[in-house]
Amino acid sequence: MNITFITAQIFGVLASLCLIGASKAKKKFEFLSFNIASYVLFIFNLTLLKAYSGALNSLFPMILTIMCAIKGNDKISKNMVRLFSVSVCLGGMATYTDIYSLLPTIASYIYIMTVISPNMERIRSLTIVSRILWAIYDFIFMNYLTFVFDVITLLSAIIAAWRFDYVPKIKEFIISKEIKQIS
Repeated sequence: MNITFITAQIFGVLASLCLIGASKAKKKFEFLSFNIASYVLFIFNLTLLKAYSGALNSLFPMILTIMCAIKGNDKISKNMVRLFSVSVCLGGMATYTDIYSLLPTIASYIYIMTVISPNMERIRSLTIVSRILWAIYDFIFMNYLTFVFDVITLLSAIIAAWRFDYVPKIKEFIISKEIKQIS
């Protein structure tokens, strides 16, 4: 192990910690702020590991996230979203080496859908899918500490989805069923 590899792992751990914070966010601005920090750190992490597809495909969603944090989702035009989608596609094509190099491109598309969505339930569901793709990519590119945190972040996102999205629906269902039984 050389110093570059160790430095990359440190950046990956810090970025992953930011993602864990994002998965626990209740408000959209909090979610976006944690994601911006994680993207900056992941770009350094992936560049040091020479995982250029991941680094490049992290840049465009990061810029979109900054714009959403500053302007708000409703101020981002459909043309701007299309521009970022095309940029991600071009970035994926430019850095294509094998099937695994497409994983960041797909994850970035999912993230674009996440960032423009006002619905936190949808955001959490898409985050779960995105984390699975990044976990596979990080493992393949020997980003092992980040892989461990990908799994932790994935579990954290699943717990957040359960806690904020599914438990309230279950409680509502149980209460409505009890009300029907009483009447």
